[in-house]
Amino acid sequence: MIALSSCTYHDLAAVSENSGKTPWSCTSTEEIPVTQGPAVGNVDYYVGTHKAPLSSADCVAMSAQFDLAKAYALQWPTEGAAEADGWREATPYINGMGTHHIRGGITPAMLADPSFNQDDSTCTAESGINVNMLIFYMLHVLILDDMQFQPDVFAGMMPCISNGTAVHDPKNACHTSRA
Repeated sequence: MIALSSCTYHDLAAVSENSGKTPWSCTSTEEIPVTQGPAVGNVDYYVGTHKAPLSSADCVAMSAQFDLAKAYALQWPTEGAAEADGWREATPYINGMGTHHIRGGITPAMLADPSFNQDDSTCTAESGINVNMLIFYMLHVLILDDMQFQPDVFAGMMPCISNGTAVHDPKNACHTSRA
């Protein structure tokens, strides 16, 4: 088992590349279809595709992107800090996923407002662009050191996030299995 203490994902990938071992974050294997399971969606854009370990070069490149994403997210260590800086809750708490926040985007409450013009003007007023969301899919990446879900860094949900809290103990089975 490879643990990520204070090193970066990129450093871990580079060390792993030299040792011939692939880090857990580059071996996504979970094959739960988007249309079923704990993070159910309504369209499975990945039907007919399969996950597989990344090549060493792709692992190193993706790991550098994880470090950037992690550093960006850690600017707001709490929900309160994020909301004070303009982030708004887009979805309420969901077991396995927590909450989702956006900044400068359209929220479900805005979409439900009768005065919201989905075709153009409200979106433009919010400095947004009107897009067809049917061609986009949200990708979850679980990259906090103490919140690893070892079967799949791209899992749709994290079993250690439940009942309004999170299990940060890496020895807890929720970090390695859904059972």
